[in-house]
Amino acid sequence: MDIRTITTKRRIQEGLFNLLKVREFTKCNVNEIVEYAEISKRTFYAYYKGKHDLLNTIETQLLKGLKENLAIDREKLTQIKHIPSAEEINKLADIAFNNTIAYCNRNKTAFSGLLSQNGDIYFYGRLQEIT
Repeated sequence: MDIRTITTKRRIQEGLFNLLKVREFTKCNVNEIVEYAEISKRTFYAYYKGKHDLLNTIETQLLKGLKENLAIDREKLTQIKHIPSAEEINKLADIAFNNTIAYCNRNKTAFSGLLSQNGDIYFYGRLQEIT
């Protein structure tokens, strides 16, 4: 994927997140998203079929990344071949979810927007299934 495509998709997604700060997703429309993203409707439709396609794409990417990072963190824990002491459990707890926490921190704007009062009510359920 070329840099223009990446940049444009990022602008569209950020446009949606900024819009979610002031309006419910159910009440948003593509015109508002493109206005916040500062792109044309034609550009939007070059990448997405509509606002639900955009939302689904964002959520699918976020959840895929979350699954991958949880798996990495869980793998570290499965390598322990003994019953850890209380002190060792405390140390493990500090590092057990480093990848997952870092991933969530890198994507906090997306998670915050989608989990906000204006976000997608179904995203919480999808997130809950993974965790």
